[in-house]
Amino acid sequence: MSILYDYELSPGRDHFVELFECGATIAMEGLLPENSAIVTTFPFVLSLPTWLPGFRFSRRAALSKKCADAMVLAPFEYSRKREADGVASSAMILNLLRSEKYPKDPSTIQLFKDVAASGFIGGGETSTVALYSFCLAMLQNIDVQKRAQAEIDEVVGLDRLPDFEDRPQLPYVEAVLRETLRLYPVVPLAVAHATVSDDVFEGYFIPKGSTVVPNVWAMLHNPDVYPEPNSFKPERYFKDGKLDDEPSTSHIGYGFGRRICPGRYTADASIWVAMVTILSTLNISKALDDQGREIHVDPKFTCGVTSGPLPFPCKIVPRRADLDGKEFSGMMKDM
Repeated sequence: MSILYDYELSPGRDHFVELFECGATIAMEGLLPENSAIVTTFPFVLSLPTWLPGFRFSRRAALSKKCADAMVLAPFEYSRKREADGVASSAMILNLLRSEKYPKDPSTIQLFKDVAASGFIGGGETSTVALYSFCLAMLQNIDVQKRAQAEIDEVVGLDRLPDFEDRPQLPYVEAVLRETLRLYPVVPLAVAHATVSDDVFEGYFIPKGSTVVPNVWAMLHNPDVYPEPNSFKPERYFKDGKLDDEPSTSHIGYGFGRRICPGRYTADASIWVAMVTILSTLNISKALDDQGREIHVDPKFTCGVTSGPLPFPCKIVPRRADLDGKEFSGMMKDM
């Protein structure tokens, strides 16, 4: 919100965030292949009353559109009003409007609004889901968590938090980030692509204009490329004791080709700094039941354009007493 609109979130529940959450959550639920197939095959269903049994997706679509319209317009008007009031701002949306490279016709301005709103949805949704997956991975792989924490302690020390200048000296943490994106791809079927010309792939003819849905999940779980693909193994990215030099932003979890995530650099930096801060300050482990026994976690995942873990029990405690003496125990996503 700060980058896009120069807006600082209010403590607690924020009106703009609630708008985005409403629109994004419903949209991600609705953008399922089965819903698309129904509408494509039977387009007349769009004209039927939404109160008919089985038409929940249609009712949700109407609510999603209402939220989407509001979340596109409201923060845009906030930024415009601040500029009209003489407040200096570096908001991305205003920089686009000020640029001499673009016309100022209504269609271009609407495009700016849509790009900014989709950037917040995409970045906020995917980065958040990636962090939930990271916490799940740390819960299930305590040895990995301890090794990453030991690396941070050795490089950074105990008197400050890690920052971006430390990133090159934290290769194991970097590998943890990559393995999180591999094992739990946030967008498992990527973004649909379209062929720009006729093509033949492994004997299959693919006409020009065909919609191609890449199975990123299958690619990232290919045992020929990633031995033991269902295991969380950050060391797979090391060769001769050194991390390979592939940039984390080239990870296919961010997509590829013309439809690669345009906000991958911001997302990558945001996820990394959140992960390294969590590792530096907190221990994540299994929650305990009333008898003091560890609660087994059998993770379940959401379905839709994005996929991430459903709420799961966990225990989070500060690593050092000087941070905070309190322990948090509850369901991840309820924090």
